[in-house]
Amino acid sequence: MKINNISLENFRCYSAYRCSFNDKINVIIGRNAVGKTSLAEAVYVLGMCKSARISDDYALINHKKKHFFLEGEFCSSTMNKYKISIGYDGAKKVVKKNQTLIKKMSDYIGVVDVVWFSANDLFLLFGNPQNRRANFDRIMCQISKVYVGALSNYKKFLKERNALLKRLIFENRNEDRILLESINEMLAEEAKKIIKIRYKTINKINEILRKMYDNNSIIKELLKIEYCINVGENEYLDVLKTTLDDDLKHGNTSKGPHKDDYIFIINNKNIVESGSQGQQRNAILNMKLAEVELIYEVKKEYPILILDDVFSELDKTRKNMLINQMPNDVQIIITATSLAEIDNNIINNSNIISLEGDN
Repeated sequence: MKINNISLENFRCYSAYRCSFNDKINVIIGRNAVGKTSLAEAVYVLGMCKSARISDDYALINHKKKHFFLEGEFCSSTMNKYKISIGYDGAKKVVKKNQTLIKKMSDYIGVVDVVWFSANDLFLLFGNPQNRRANFDRIMCQISKVYVGALSNYKKFLKERNALLKRLIFENRNEDRILLESINEMLAEEAKKIIKIRYKTINKINEILRKMYDNNSIIKELLKIEYCINVGENEYLDVLKTTLDDDLKHGNTSKGPHKDDYIFIINNKNIVESGSQGQQRNAILNMKLAEVELIYEVKKEYPILILDDVFSELDKTRKNMLINQMPNDVQIIITATSLAEIDNNIINNSNIISLEGDN
């Protein structure tokens, strides 16, 4: 999948802006605070219907306005063309594909695949488990409609169960106990799907990381992702029953896939505890490159790769190796403050988007 052009209206620092992209390398260049990251972010929002940087859509609206509107033209490897638009007025988000309204986000996720890598992505290592779950959930939602549905249903049933637990604290009615048993069964069924896909996906990512390590000179150490499961896929219904008394005390569900975590391992050690800053940074980069390959292996279509201000974190050799070793069919969007550290042969084959501010 590739983006041909994009239009922004009242998005972040932009009042109105339009630009085109080539199908290989695009470098958004400019000094700090002119909107480089915001332009790249707009591409991501068109792909994922949300920002890679913040969860509050309202913060994406230009501070002087009451809404934002994005529109982009995309083309797949099979030459299918899509015009995607997203509008948000502070209360309602309207998404259209080829002028047709998308009623459910689950019907849209995966149409335009995007991988975002930022210098700030170290939070995946040092942040809380919720951040890591959200990262891998996003990956799995892009490649599996079954996962999208199971995760959506699980969150709905979890919310219902937690509300019922709070009610049971004060009103221990028989009909509520019967309802709880029904919710437990539905929750366990969706949890089984989620856990199964998580195992399968993490195993596939680790296979890709192994191949990258064996074949790619940019990768010096083998990264492995460890899926730390909270409850076994066939045990959850029993666990919900055995933890009921404790769940009633706290008014929430203490066990389940919503408590899972992921650990990044190098040389059989947790890199958060024993890895150097360079190892940690490279681990996230390798994870993102594996994500690109995973999407291709599943969908036979490369995602758009966005590299936001990561060149400031890499030495010159690694920067140029990163670009040169990407598959030719991957469209890359890079934000940077300077072209000085990029090889001339790469620059000569790139679309340079120069920003001056006041857009």
